[in-house]
Amino acid sequence: MFIGHFGVGLAAKRVDQKPSLGTLFFASQFIDLYAYFFITRY
Repeated sequence: MFIGHFGVGLAAKRVDQKPSLGTLFFASQFIDLYAYFFITRY
């Protein structure tokens, strides 16, 4: 599951060099955490 999210972060880094790789990894994992805490509660 996590390797797919990291793949999206790596692909985004290849498109735009400005944000750091750590920021892109955090952003891709944040979507998962958001879905877990807010979407699954309904």
